[in-house]
Amino acid sequence: MINLFQSQSSRGLKNQDNEKVRKIDKEIESNPENIDLYNSKISILLYYSQLEEALKLLDEMLEIF
Repeated sequence: MINLFQSQSSRGLKNQDNEKVRKIDKEIESNPENIDLYNSKISILLYYSQLEEALKLLDEMLEIF
């Protein structure tokens, strides 16, 4: 029973973070030189083990900064 609640809680958290990533993407479009936005997105991606996406973003950052 506890696993069921943790699983639902985890999914809810992941959905919230996906929403945050979308918001960060919009902010990056309007302010592409704000490194803090990139760092926030990378933190979320790494937390959920989306390593490939994090590496792509790091490559983009190398080009920008």
